[in-house]
Amino acid sequence: MGFSMDEKAKQQLEEFARRFVYATDLAFDSQLEACYVLGISGPSQIRRYRIALGYPGGDVLGSIAEAGLSTDWLHRGYGQMTNASPNASAMRQRMAMRYARTQKSIEECPEELVDLVLEEQTRMQAEEKQDEKKIKSGKKGSKAEHSR
Repeated sequence: MGFSMDEKAKQQLEEFARRFVYATDLAFDSQLEACYVLGISGPSQIRRYRIALGYPGGDVLGSIAEAGLSTDWLHRGYGQMTNASPNASAMRQRMAMRYARTQKSIEECPEELVDLVLEEQTRMQAEEKQDEKKIKSGKKGSKAEHSR
């Protein structure tokens, strides 16, 4: 006998999947990295969560929470994406760095990440200016060497 979800439960699972995809895409470079950090057994299992075929079990939810993601936000959309665990700060920093690299509009950025994203963008701009200075000084040095 097959299990049939009622529409509300199906909608809740799809909302969980949407938030899970958003958070993991923002935090990780790959699904394999997400599996490793979040305590998920592998790509086939993370795919189930991403396409709304099921919820993570208690052990995985515990690992997700320990990594810094809010399971309350994942399940219900309440509060912030990250929680108050000791690893949450690192998770927010990871998300901010990846968000800054995407060059998306700051207006679309999750509120809890805005300050970190702005700091990261400032740091990236400073690095770019440093690189430009190095390139210019390298070109000047090579011109002087050629004129000898």
